[in-house]
Amino acid sequence: MIRFNKSLTMLVLALSVFLQTIAQQSNSTQGSSTTNPYKWNMFGLNRVHIQDFGLSDQYAETGDASGLNGFLGKANTTVGFSFYNNLSEKLAFSADFGVGNGYISRNNPSSADIQKGWSSSIRGDLYYHFSDSRLPLQPFLFTALQGNLRKGNAFFSAPIGVGARYMVMNNGGMILAQIGYGLGLTQRMRNNISYSWGVYLDLNKKKKDASPTGDNLTDTDKDGIIDTQDKCPNEFGLISNNGCPINDKDNDGVSDEKDKCPNEFGPVDNNGCPIIDRDKDGVGDNFDKCPELPGPVSNDGCPLSDRDKDGIDDNNDKCPDIAGSPMNMGCPVEENKVAKKQEDQGPIWIRDGNHFRSITGDSLKYVIYFDFDNANLVQASFNLLSEVNQYLKTNSNWESSMEGHTDLEGDPEYNMALSVKRAKTAKQYLMSYGIKANKISTSGYGKTRPVVATFQEDLGWMNRRVEVLLVRKK
Repeated sequence: MIRFNKSLTMLVLALSVFLQTIAQQSNSTQGSSTTNPYKWNMFGLNRVHIQDFGLSDQYAETGDASGLNGFLGKANTTVGFSFYNNLSEKLAFSADFGVGNGYISRNNPSSADIQKGWSSSIRGDLYYHFSDSRLPLQPFLFTALQGNLRKGNAFFSAPIGVGARYMVMNNGGMILAQIGYGLGLTQRMRNNISYSWGVYLDLNKKKKDASPTGDNLTDTDKDGIIDTQDKCPNEFGLISNNGCPINDKDNDGVSDEKDKCPNEFGPVDNNGCPIIDRDKDGVGDNFDKCPELPGPVSNDGCPLSDRDKDGIDDNNDKCPDIAGSPMNMGCPVEENKVAKKQEDQGPIWIRDGNHFRSITGDSLKYVIYFDFDNANLVQASFNLLSEVNQYLKTNSNWESSMEGHTDLEGDPEYNMALSVKRAKTAKQYLMSYGIKANKISTSGYGKTRPVVATFQEDLGWMNRRVEVLLVRKK
């Protein structure tokens, strides 16, 4: 009886300290939230307990216990099913029901104790985990109460010990193992070493939604920053500002402290100020050399000078004061005094069928066109080049030059290379008909000589061309 009272006193003291620590942990967890995000349930079909009575031989046996030798000779193995409930971040509970087989040693063994037999058991464990429940490996302390019923006799013990659980299957399963010292709570039952292990499966279908990991990934204000890292979890903010909104009165994405125009919407690259474009030509006044006159970007925002309003800028218009045809370099087709005054600047062309002839009669010009950003000949070009081929073969004292051009879109260097490629394509076609290479010269002018100074697609095609010039040798 003295030994029983001493064992019971040790158990009560251990349980009181253990439960006090658990209560403090549980209160701190429940005080932070009305619902417990750590709670989940698991079920095991193969929980195993082994009570080893062979390590308590310090109590003398008074009966014939010659059969209680070795580990298996002094052990009772119980296999059953178990319910496991995670109560809080560090507190859990399990309840086991099982059937055992083996020996149950008593302090005063009788001859019946050396007989191996079956027993039923019920057990409850209380766990306290040392680490955060989100970690896969969880070491813990435990205390338990176990009862065995054998041949009408009840045996009770209270194991206390340590163990660990390991989460598997993305927290959908668990492996648990523990070892403890079991205090005999009845005069008839010896103290023992208790070994236990089990495998559990999750019973909570919505565990992922209620898990601590999912809770910690909550983003209340939907700004892409989880609440645990968001300094303003209830206000939509920027990552660069730790999840807090910036002071931006004009809502242009530039904070007021960095916005030189905090009350006016403006792009970031203009320090939050609006781009002023008085002539509405797409070139801001800061970069527009003619801020009050609309003009293309390629001309720094200034309009192309076109005094006669024929669509050909004055720099490329051979008759800048009289409206003319793009095909005639801005001059009218008719022979007139103005055209004759411009004769010293180059030949004046008059349309003659599929080509143009100079008024002097010593040169002809064919114009072939190309698709956008392309140097391949189109069907109409084949017909014109065939006519050029026939003319050169018939008139041996004539030579040809290919002058390539592009529209106004794109990089100048790229366009220059494209114009040369177009000229060489036309030359290769004539050479395939037997025209000698020394009778055909090529040159490229890129976008420096447009016939229409405009970016409009309905006119820009006139610039994508090769001018095939046939000249009589002097």
